[in-house]
Amino acid sequence: MVTLSAEDLAQLRKSYRSGNLVIYAGAGLSIDNGLPAWDKLVLAMYFSAIKRDDIVEAIRPFPNYLLAIAEWHLERRREPLDITARKVRNLYSDESLFMDKLHKTLYLPFKLPDSGVVTPPKTSALLKANLTLKSVAQLCRGRAGRAGVRSVITYNYDNLLEIALGNKRAQPIWRANQTVKRGYLPIFHVHGYVPVDGERSSSDELVFTEEQYYVAAQNAYSWSNLVQLRHLTNSVGLMVGLSMTDRNMRRLLDALRKTPISPENYALLLKPEWPKPEKPDIARIEVKAQEYLNRFRKSGIKTGAKHYTQIREIIDGVEESDFVEQESVLRQLGVRPIWYSDHKEVPAVLKKIAKP
Repeated sequence: MVTLSAEDLAQLRKSYRSGNLVIYAGAGLSIDNGLPAWDKLVLAMYFSAIKRDDIVEAIRPFPNYLLAIAEWHLERRREPLDITARKVRNLYSDESLFMDKLHKTLYLPFKLPDSGVVTPPKTSALLKANLTLKSVAQLCRGRAGRAGVRSVITYNYDNLLEIALGNKRAQPIWRANQTVKRGYLPIFHVHGYVPVDGERSSSDELVFTEEQYYVAAQNAYSWSNLVQLRHLTNSVGLMVGLSMTDRNMRRLLDALRKTPISPENYALLLKPEWPKPEKPDIARIEVKAQEYLNRFRKSGIKTGAKHYTQIREIIDGVEESDFVEQESVLRQLGVRPIWYSDHKEVPAVLKKIAKP
């Protein structure tokens, strides 16, 4: 179920019709086409950098297993991904080798199985598999160059949106010295640009490691920060496929909150749900609670021996409170959340915004 009020919908439509709506796109715009988000991309590149010939040969014909193993490992690993990203850069010290490996790993779904060559996907197949991408493209295509979507700011390396728009006058921008062509829809790649084919960012222009991230974040006059600040202060934003976990975006929003400017942004977000505890989970919590009680007593702390029979109620209460606080934090940052329960609901929201 989508929590989009009539007031918010009216404001988004008004911004779209006046040509003052900016789309902020994240990994959720590309995942349905099989492209890995940054965390899985880092691990997949790390695994494929291993020098053992038997592992390399095992991975080559089954790239889908590379991503599946990366996802499995991500759920169990303890090392911060920022450290792994640094390892990847060390393993691929040569710039051209690093960019080539990143390109091939990013576009694993589009690699020919025999040659390993990345081939541009057919637009029809791309959109059929990814209704969110299709809806964003339709939103951009509707009034591009006149009114409607003013710009797109994407945190993705890929150019799936450009492919989806075809020759509808979309222009990727990833460097400060690029000039937006009149009548074109600019798509700003603020973390770097690695398209399926064609010119791309250099490794220095890419935000890949923790070090690169902080260099970009701490420089208030960096191109990427200036692009984001300009749009956050002059337009109405709609965030699609973003989880709002990007620290730099939160920092920018928080900085704007302390100024006379009041940013107006909306974010399509999957409503958070905690995993429901089952009987084995309840049993483990009971055991742990008893262990803590015994420690308290040994430390001389007087406490009752209350038996935790209301564990489910406690967890449900914490979940409800957590959701309220999460929404409160977003609104403090100037972001009005539009919650949905299923990713399949997103295209319908975008169509409502574009509706005449």
